[in-house]
Amino acid sequence: MHPVSRELLLWSVRRFFPRPEFCGLHHLDPHAPAILVANHLGSFAPVVLSAHFPYSFSPWVTHEVTDPLLCPAHLMQDFVRPELGLDGSAGELVARLLGRICVAVMREIGAIPVYRKSKKLRLTVARSVERLAAGGRVLIFPEVQNTIWDETVNEFHTGFVNIARTLYRRTGLLATFYPVAVHRKTNLGQIGEGLTFSPARPFGREKKRIVDYLEESIRRMYHAAEAICQAEVPSFLSS
Repeated sequence: MHPVSRELLLWSVRRFFPRPEFCGLHHLDPHAPAILVANHLGSFAPVVLSAHFPYSFSPWVTHEVTDPLLCPAHLMQDFVRPELGLDGSAGELVARLLGRICVAVMREIGAIPVYRKSKKLRLTVARSVERLAAGGRVLIFPEVQNTIWDETVNEFHTGFVNIARTLYRRTGLLATFYPVAVHRKTNLGQIGEGLTFSPARPFGREKKRIVDYLEESIRRMYHAAEAICQAEVPSFLSS
């Protein structure tokens, strides 16, 4: 992607998605393989974190948005029609234009395509391990279900924990998982304390320990932000 195009895109995104206040960044260990696990909020959290997070990362993205042939139809179904309210020929034109930009951006930021319910998922794990072994960070949005204005934290897929096991087996490195809670109304991004993968435990129990911790931590941080938001609303409006 041309540098001017990239900067123009970032400027546009940052204008419509203001920089959130980030707290808890001190929890991140810059010297350890880091897997950031965040809630989704439709397109909001991925866009905000990609545009404003102060440290680089490689996000997991559905493989359609990395494929120039598949991206327009995916954007039409998941973004242009439901979030922009466009349909028909106008919606298709916007989806095609956004598709070209989206694929270029995914390539630029080193996004890792996710092939759910496919044998190609092993490629997702392999690329994630490569990034972590090279000192990079990986960002994952593992919620099972998520809708555009869903302001809750849903149950997680659990397969992403396999990255840590594969990383350890191939390199001996221990990945640390960090919960990240993004809150739309307060425009707040919170990073919780990390939990490091333990290869000594049976993997089934270790996966449950990690996923339970991440779900609980993200929900707790999200609800804390929601409480702040509610406290700022005058009582006669919230009643």
